[in-house]
Amino acid sequence: MCGHVYNCYFTLFPCCVLYCLVKGKVTFTLEGHHHLLFLFHLNKTETPGLMQLTEHGMKLDVYPQKTGEQILQIFAKREDSEGVYDWILDYKVICKSVDTNMKIPKCLMNPVGPSWLSEKAGLFQPSHQDPVIYTEDGCCTVSFALKGKLSIFATLDSSEIQMTSDMKHRHIFQTQRENDVEFKVRLPTSGTYVLCVNVKDPNGDTYTSQCKYVIFCTNHTVHWPQFPLVYGTWAKHYELLGPLDGILPENSNISFKLRVPDVTEVSVRGGKSSFPLSLTPQGYWEGMCSTGGNQELNVTVSFKDNPNVYNYIMQYEVGKKKQIK
Repeated sequence: MCGHVYNCYFTLFPCCVLYCLVKGKVTFTLEGHHHLLFLFHLNKTETPGLMQLTEHGMKLDVYPQKTGEQILQIFAKREDSEGVYDWILDYKVICKSVDTNMKIPKCLMNPVGPSWLSEKAGLFQPSHQDPVIYTEDGCCTVSFALKGKLSIFATLDSSEIQMTSDMKHRHIFQTQRENDVEFKVRLPTSGTYVLCVNVKDPNGDTYTSQCKYVIFCTNHTVHWPQFPLVYGTWAKHYELLGPLDGILPENSNISFKLRVPDVTEVSVRGGKSSFPLSLTPQGYWEGMCSTGGNQELNVTVSFKDNPNVYNYIMQYEVGKKKQIK
């Protein structure tokens, strides 16, 4: 059954009653002639699926959570419309099996993955075209080429564990250069997560989610600590090579390596101790420091115009790593 069609024709697949025969999954595609935004509902209220926008349509993978006959509804509106979504069509889904391994996070808001929508926001050449990322070791790196000067940040969320505000931000480490941005992700534990890339509206102060990825990790040995805490003085083009763990072991010698341009000194400070780092010909600040007798270590920098002032840019805790249960 079809409804509003925006004065254009859609190519639909499949075009008949659907049978979920492949591990409880059915794929639906729609192609038209304009940029459109879409919504979908299964049984009026459920959204157990992953929807990715295509150039003039969308691809939708639906994972019904129960067997039997169900109704899938598709809604759409034009890209530039501020109005409500119009009903497009209904599909009858006959589900004979449920994929119990595929659970869509409740915190996920479709669409997912890179698309014309993320390109419109200035995000190009994504490292991952597929909206789903599988990681065995709980780590992944997502990057984009940038068009224009963008203010951007990412968050990590999950419906399976309680994610504090600190966890949502500090399990991601961002490095932004003039023409690209990179997000290192290390998961606190196994499970399913949503990585959300947010871009500031050039005409306002609000940030809008422009690209989301779903990250799956089934390795129960994964327990990554948070990245170190960065202060407001940490510039977005600074680069941290190590250590990446925000919690350092007690009574240990730790190797530091950072790229911090346009400064005259970089030091690691703990209590009354100070460990200056050396600038290599390759442009990295490197050196060793001891965590002995310290509960925290801070990385400081000095600038040429004020060499006696130490600016705190990053903090590490010293102690035992905390595991998420």
